[in-house]
This record gives sequence, structure tokens and C-alpha cells, in this order.
Amino acid sequence: MAIGWIYFDYLDRKGIFEGGNKRILDIGAQNIFDIPVEAGMHFLRRYGSALDDVALRARMEDISRRATWPPKKAGVFLNEFLEGTSLDYLGLDIFPGPNVQLFDLNFHQLADAQQEAFDVVFNFGTTEHVFNQYNCFKALHEAAKPGAFIFHQVPCTGYMDHGYWIYSPRLFTDLAEANDYEVVEMWGTGPQGDFNLLERITYAQGARDASLPGNLVTLWEKTGIVNGLINVLLRKRQSQPFRLGLDITTSAGGPEASIIEQYYAPQPGRNSKVTRDKLLRLFTAKQIAAEFLFRVKRKLGLAKK
Repeated sequence: MAIGWIYFDYLDRKGIFEGGNKRILDIGAQNIFDIPVEAGMHFLRRYGSALDDVALRARMEDISRRATWPPKKAGVFLNEFLEGTSLDYLGLDIFPGPNVQLFDLNFHQLADAQQEAFDVVFNFGTTEHVFNQYNCFKALHEAAKPGAFIFHQVPCTGYMDHGYWIYSPRLFTDLAEANDYEVVEMWGTGPQGDFNLLERITYAQGARDASLPGNLVTLWEKTGIVNGLINVLLRKRQSQPFRLGLDITTSAGGPEASIIEQYYAPQPGRNSKVTRDKLLRLFTAKQIAAEFLFRVKRKLGLAKK
């Protein structure tokens, strides 16, 4: 789990730390790497470092020397880089460390004092390693105050033995709709090498499926699966209980009303004029097609008004 400087600098330029005095929650205590000395000095000075130029340069030269990829045990954690600034850091992790609270994302809940207490919440490659995805995204949501930024950088292709989960863009767009997040930006990173399942996982070596076409076997054995990340910057608009997304894109019909109400509540000031029945009609292509056919028949006088 690590943060590349280019992404940290991007987030800074997007204004997530604007004005300083921000509380940062790091889901999984992260290393930060590849920090240029001058850029790091500029960042630290802008956010309140009181060191003189000589001391600040010496500190950044040391940090830059140790903040290399891949991170080593003696690498630089984000908490260390931010020391002396107005940015207040807390990491949640199962491994102890400075400014780290022991927290198991599978089971633990945020303390009352941590509810809607943070201006920035980071998920730099942590949640894919946690089985309980519901608890992960609930914690991220509950930690963010209204107006706070939530940033995810997680696998979307390949990385097949990296963790438990690979993420679809739809997950984040549906979570944004369900929880009234603004999707500030979403983009992909990669390719970052590839992953050959049969080379990596020994118990798959002898696995063959005679029914597979030859080109599919070749894909798995030789081509590999390209590794890539999805980057999603969200902004929480308002305080409300966490809601799951609901993916019914391949369903043959519309969901029952009592089910849908658990997922998509009207958002005050945004879609309050959209009735529940209209939302239900919009959910599947089959319903849209049926509605269109009905309107055509009614225009032709073949359907009752």
C-alpha cells in the first residue's frame, strides 16, 4: 500500500488540502514515494512547516532518499512526511505505527468522535485486501464530513493475486448516486505490467478445460492479464446514512418497490421531484423499451389511455 507523489500532488492541485488545517484519515497507513526535493519543500512550506530553508531542505533530501519505490521497511510513511504541517493525520490499520489506530475493517466501527470528522479520506490500495467490502465503504462514508473528499486508488484489471477484489467503475458511480457524492474525476492508470495466472498460482498449473477454445487457453497461458488501477475522486455532498448501490443492469425486470427504497432515497434539492415510480421505470432497458412501445401504441390508438 503506497502513494505515488504524482497522485498526491494531483490531489493537492485539485484543492483537497486548500487552506490547510485539514484532518486526513488514511484507510491503511500508507508509504509515500518518489517525492522530488523542491516539490516536497514547497508543499511542506505551504502547509505550515516552521523549519528554516536549510533545515527544511535537509529534511526533504533525507525523505526523498528514503521514499523510493518499491517501499522498504525503512521507507517514508505519509504521517512522517506531513509532520510539522497543519494537516492532521490518522491512519486506520491492523499494524501498529505512529498516529495509527488499530482498526479491523472487517469488523470495527468508527468511534462517535470520528463520525463525519475528516476533511479528506484516502483509500490508496487498501480495501481490495479486506473481505468485508460493506464495512469498508461504510467506514469511508461515515468518516467523511459533508464537503469532504474521498479518494480511491484500487485495482480494476489484472492484479489477480494481489488481493481479494478487482473494482468496476460502476461500483463507484452507483455508490455516488446512492449516497449523493459528486464524482469529481475518475480515470484509469496503466498498463502496469501483466499477470499470468498459471505462472503465479501453482495449483492452477495443471488446470485445463478441454471445452475452452484454443484462443482462450492461449490468453491465460501466454498473454497474461494487464494490470491497471482505477482512480476515483469523490466529494460527499451531505450528511446521510450510508447506502449501497444496486446493480440490476442484467435483470429481466424491475425490482420490487420495497427493495429499491433501501438503496436510492430522493436527494433533497436534487431529485426530489422524481417520484419513486419514475425511478423504477428508469432502472432497466426492458422497462424503457416497454414504456416506449406503450406510448407508440397509445399514439396509434392501439392502447388505452
